[in-house]
Amino acid sequence: MDTQTFFTYRVYRLSENLLLGMGCSVLVLLRFVGGMVLVGCSFVDVPSLTATINLTERLSWLITSSLTCGAAVDVIIAASMLYYLKKMNLGSNTKS
Repeated sequence: MDTQTFFTYRVYRLSENLLLGMGCSVLVLLRFVGGMVLVGCSFVDVPSLTATINLTERLSWLITSSLTCGAAVDVIIAASMLYYLKKMNLGSNTKS
């Protein structure tokens, strides 16, 4: 989460686009909250022998959603960084 938050801030500063920064921040926050809910549920299910199987079956939607949010924010950050850094590259900055 720390890395994604850092690069979300970098994208926001580079693009100066509040909507892009807030969108990435929301995805990072959703992934964090999903992970914390999974940690909490796994601690509650520790006494049962089949805790991992039951937890995976019961919360498969949350696991998938958290991983999807993480992947989506990674792709958005990478694409935004490529776009805005390429946009900043001027012809006078390159050496021939």
